Amino acid sequence: MIKHDLIEQVGGIEVARGIVEDAPVECAYYSLVNNIVIYYQWSEEWYWYNSNTSEYERDFSKSMKFCLNDLRTAIAEHDQTSVLPTLDQEFKRGDLIVYHSIESHKNLFSVRYVGGDSITVYECLDEMGAKTFSENKPYSDIRHATPEEIKAGRRLDDTTDHCSDIRNHLSPNTKVIDHG
Repeated sequence: MIKHDLIEQVGGIEVARGIVEDAPVECAYYSLVNNIVIYYQWSEEWYWYNSNTSEYERDFSKSMKFCLNDLRTAIAEHDQTSVLPTLDQEFKRGDLIVYHSIESHKNLFSVRYVGGDSITVYECLDEMGAKTFSENKPYSDIRHATPEEIKAGRRLDDTTDHCSDIRNHLSPNTKVIDHG
């Protein structure tokens, strides 16, 4: 499915943002039934999130389920093509971010709360107990995740060797002859 079609299918970019923002942390899937969003998690069988009781119930429906990360990717691609990047990054609830300056934080994080000059982010993990951090402006350690990083589910580092070692460019079968 083309990402633009996914946003249009849910009713536009603002509705798509709302679906992502309102998703319970443990849920990775959603469906639309009569214009009502239902969130799901998979744990050997499907469970749906009952927002009235804040509990999960076994799902017996045959509803088509969509991956929240696909919707996040569609939103990120939409934002990349419609907004020019600025030096002063603004974050919204539901945005996916990465820590670019902290080597040990390779997972994706999601903005959970925005208030004044700070935001709260949580690590995007399927299990409970995800790490939560607060960040203050100017947000120098974080940036928006790219669509490629969202698809991969983690920060993608540049691991390209830029000719730093000549041994990377010689065959191991090369023989060195000393003429001196």
